[in-house]
Amino acid sequence: MLSVFQVCYAAEVAQRQDDASVILNPFVYAMPKVADSSNNGKDKPNSCADAMFGAKTQKYALYFIVFFLACLTIKDVVELVQDYAENTKQSDLSLRFNSSMDFPNMTFCMSTQMARSHWKIDPNGNSTEWDAIVLDALTAMDNKTEALSSANPWNYRLIVEAYQVLSGLSSMERETDGPGAARSIYSFRNNPERGAIREMYEKWLSWCDKNDITYQELMQKVGEQVYRASHISFDRHTFDDERPVIRPDIRIRWISLQQMCWSPEFNKENFQRINDQGKFFSLRLWSNLDNVKNLDCMHVDFHGRDSSLNRFMEGKGRARDGLFDMMCFAQHHQLTVEVKQRYTMLENDDNNTACAEMKEDTPNEYDCRGRCRMQMIQKICNCTARTLAHLATDDELAKNPLCEYAKCALDVNLVKKGDFSDDACRAKCFPDCSQTRFDVKHEVLGKLPMENMTYAEIHWGAFEYINMEQSYVWTLWKFIAALGGAIGVWLGLSVLSLIQGIGYIYNTFVQKVVVEKKPLLNEDSPTPDRKITGDRKVSKSAMTLAANPLTSPWMDEEKGQRRRSKPSTDNGYKANPVPTKIVVD
Repeated sequence: MLSVFQVCYAAEVAQRQDDASVILNPFVYAMPKVADSSNNGKDKPNSCADAMFGAKTQKYALYFIVFFLACLTIKDVVELVQDYAENTKQSDLSLRFNSSMDFPNMTFCMSTQMARSHWKIDPNGNSTEWDAIVLDALTAMDNKTEALSSANPWNYRLIVEAYQVLSGLSSMERETDGPGAARSIYSFRNNPERGAIREMYEKWLSWCDKNDITYQELMQKVGEQVYRASHISFDRHTFDDERPVIRPDIRIRWISLQQMCWSPEFNKENFQRINDQGKFFSLRLWSNLDNVKNLDCMHVDFHGRDSSLNRFMEGKGRARDGLFDMMCFAQHHQLTVEVKQRYTMLENDDNNTACAEMKEDTPNEYDCRGRCRMQMIQKICNCTARTLAHLATDDELAKNPLCEYAKCALDVNLVKKGDFSDDACRAKCFPDCSQTRFDVKHEVLGKLPMENMTYAEIHWGAFEYINMEQSYVWTLWKFIAALGGAIGVWLGLSVLSLIQGIGYIYNTFVQKVVVEKKPLLNEDSPTPDRKITGDRKVSKSAMTLAANPLTSPWMDEEKGQRRRSKPSTDNGYKANPVPTKIVVD
């Protein structure tokens, strides 16, 4: 077997011999060059350069390059499509420098002992006299407007009883888990020691239903009077010379056996953004330490959650961010708060990153979990929880009226097993995709001259924070543009080339299948115009002959001309190069 160098050497010798023969015989230039096909019909290369870089080598090299580039193009396109199908996300980090900040959604909470410290209840007092005073007062307030008017202060007995009813319902329906709520409802109905409490609940709930007073309205009225008993100052501070202090209203957010919570409420006229660093809010309350033995510290939540007991209202393992719970009495507290990070993620339901985009008609995480508890109580008691009635629709309220737990009969075996749960529903409640992380710094400036006072100043720190925003890597138009780049970088194709290729394939399909195959199929199928007699096919048209017997035999069948004895022009030369011309005058 010859090596490559031997083949190249033989080709070089043959080339020199051919050149010598050309010089000796000048007529060789007039003869066409004929390739030697003696080697099994294969052309021999004329030189080593022809063997390595000839037309045949160039053709195969071109095929290889096109194939290799096509493989690279297919690889890039496949990876691009896979990346687009996976909805790949990207995160952009930026440092925000702001000239002002939004006012945080603050919630303040005090313990129930602190809230009720202003009224000393004698457990050995005359209950008959107490009940008579309460009943007379409720009978006198026979309309909603008069009962809820801020100009109508209630007797402290009404405040204490109403607070007990509100806190009991909240703790029974919301301030526990699903099995705990079922146990509380069962105990409320079946425990003989709670007979007096059931009568008190029935009295207040009947009065509310008669005057069309909801749980939220009663909570606002009672909580506002409880707060006013402790109030000294509750101010929004600005650096505006015209209005340095703004006194907002309060909105009661939560009343339970553990605590009472409220938030400042502004209107359009007195709401202002935080335009300067420094003190922007202050709180001063007092308590009657003579009526309580232990007094828990207050807390403030900058996320605006209804209660500090967030384990019953949000998922497990959440960070207690933006919460400070050491605002104890007899101390001067200074809190400095600032936004540390703000995250905006894309809506998804993946494990560990699931979140929901909160829109105007989308319930937040707390309302979603509240609806789950409401639906559980509707299922086991066929009624709607009063603390969650504001989340129910009109159809739900018509089907399941407001609860009277003295009439809710539960199976004791199911209660003991703990079969009542709303975990499956709560698993579908996701947090907001927009999350803010606060940095709260606390400093005690000293002791207060009055031990029964709680005083706190809240300052705002820096206006800059880190912002992280998540977005999709690909949109439809970005994907189309990237697809055009992927197919064009190696082969020079474009999306227009793909469209042309698809059009070519479609036209070829139509030509081969629709135009050519369909007439053949139609000929095989019978038609109304075709008459079949046995196995013989009859023509659609009238009967004709294959050849016209009257036609001259000298006429050309193909062109309809008379046959000539000499070959025609189609054979390569003219039959009559000098035709005879006849001129007729």
